[in-house]
Amino acid sequence: MDTVWNYVYLKSNYKQYQDKTVDLDYATNIDISDDPPIDYVGRYKDKLGEAGYKLACEQNALPDNFETLEYMDFLAQRRVLMANTVKKAFEELCK
Repeated sequence: MDTVWNYVYLKSNYKQYQDKTVDLDYATNIDISDDPPIDYVGRYKDKLGEAGYKLACEQNALPDNFETLEYMDFLAQRRVLMANTVKKAFEELCK
């Protein structure tokens, strides 16, 4: 799972941000369709298990309970998480 805000959903709800999506694999994209995250996140939690889901969220810089956030709040929180991820990676490289 790479991102959770697909193009169709953003196009219909946040027209100014419709180009800020990330491609998903074909099967995931078909499964998600044009649903908002609140409608499909539960399926992925069940599929991955709690530990797997938490790891996927950490690896993709997804905020806790991102599926309940408005898109702009999601972006603001994810920006911080992504910056922390880059900072940690840079610190590892500098060791």
